[in-house]
Amino acid sequence: MVGNLLSLKWAHFVASLKRSGWALAGTIIGAVYAVLGLFAVFAVFMAQRGGEPETVQGLAVILGALVTALWCIVPVVISGQDSTLDPDILAPFPLKPGEILGGQLAGSVISIFGMMTLIGSFFPVLGWASPLPALVSVFSGFLGFLILMICSRLMSALGMAIRQKRFLAEGIGAVFFLALLCAGPIAGSLTESLFSPSWVHAVASVLGWTPLGVAWALPGDVAQGQWLVLVLRLVVTAVCLVGGLLLWRAVIAHQISHVGAGGASSSSRSKSGSALGLFSRFPASPVGAVAARTATYYFKDPRLNLNLLVAPGFLVVFWFVGTANGGASLTMVGPLVGWMLAWQSSYSVSYDNTAFALHMTAPVTGLQDRWGRTLGMVAIFVPLVVVVSAVAMLLQGTPGGIPTNLGASMCMLLAGLGVGACVSVRYALPVAAPGESPWKSRKNNSGMANMLIQFVTSLLIVGLALPVWILLGVGALTGNPVFGWMALVVGCLYGGAMLWVGVRLGGAWYDKRAPELYQDLARIR
Repeated sequence: MVGNLLSLKWAHFVASLKRSGWALAGTIIGAVYAVLGLFAVFAVFMAQRGGEPETVQGLAVILGALVTALWCIVPVVISGQDSTLDPDILAPFPLKPGEILGGQLAGSVISIFGMMTLIGSFFPVLGWASPLPALVSVFSGFLGFLILMICSRLMSALGMAIRQKRFLAEGIGAVFFLALLCAGPIAGSLTESLFSPSWVHAVASVLGWTPLGVAWALPGDVAQGQWLVLVLRLVVTAVCLVGGLLLWRAVIAHQISHVGAGGASSSSRSKSGSALGLFSRFPASPVGAVAARTATYYFKDPRLNLNLLVAPGFLVVFWFVGTANGGASLTMVGPLVGWMLAWQSSYSVSYDNTAFALHMTAPVTGLQDRWGRTLGMVAIFVPLVVVVSAVAMLLQGTPGGIPTNLGASMCMLLAGLGVGACVSVRYALPVAAPGESPWKSRKNNSGMANMLIQFVTSLLIVGLALPVWILLGVGALTGNPVFGWMALVVGCLYGGAMLWVGVRLGGAWYDKRAPELYQDLARIR
């Protein structure tokens, strides 16, 4: 039966490659990135070959624990991983929990990243010049891969349970998003300490006794002749492996016997009350209704309100980088936040999903829809960009640069919203469906085309702000503050003009191709 499940997984994998040329191209690009990552790991262990055993052991433990942690974190915050052999799907068939477990475990290598992870698990062998530690490293790599997959599947089940609790899921998503923003700059500023042998030894001494890294530490104990420690680690590894398999089997048994449980949530219950919320704050008109709905989504929909965390997240990241490096990095925060908020407006219709049909059947013209969505975003984005730009300049100690920075930020935001008003009705870009995790990735068979659209849109937003960039350059060369105030005025007026043009063009496109846009949205899965 496990063989049948593997055949099913392989047939699904091949079919996904044949679905479209764009899907195949995206898979190839993902494979290229994975190979580059493997090459980096290969280079690390080859450079340490024959070196100090404790250092080679430490690197194996840290890299193995890092990869295992990634395989554990991703299923919790992203629900778009391959679900071909999930128990919920296989529950109607006469399969035992052990058979499903075996199929999932063996089928984990039938994917680009699963295959590359299995290959990389054996790369620590390259760091050992002695034959005995190298032989043990092969064994430990296999054990490490098994524990990695067990932990990943258990965390995936935990992620499914968490996503049924909306408040908890949104909180975890927000924390993960902010951590993701801060991780790169913080790690970059700590590069020297990260590569010091003392740091490697200290971290590995802790991770080497956890499920994340215990298996990867076994060859180092053999190389150093620490036989008692080796026996203790083997016991810990066996406990993690056997205990994980038993727990995984119990989780599968629970999932196949409770299919659909927890589907109804408290959010489906009707709520009493006459408060209209933001709908009472906007004009009682088609434009006002669409604007109120858009603004409400940004405060209540986790797929959208995470975008608002970009502002404080970037402030923290760039302040940290500027403090560590002594640079003026906060200058870019305002324009970057304006660009990011404007860029994600290209997804405004895609977030509606099939509920976009309500707009099509409602007496709302394309121009009213475009203005409503844009004004709803302007009501939130403009104050946010103004505050971020001013705070960034104050934190940097250059309050005189507020007009210049604010002009660039407003131009990026307003002109970008004009671009989004056009792109969102011309292309249906894949996003998570309502109620799903904000991190779930969905497909519409045009993966590479979507990436190209996003790239061109990003460049277009930056390019449309060219008049302001010219004024900023002239002001920087002459040192005349008048050009800063000119940049503020031109940024607001020119950005507003680009916004008006984009809304008018987007409204015309909406009237012409709304049915085709709905069909594109329905294809996203």
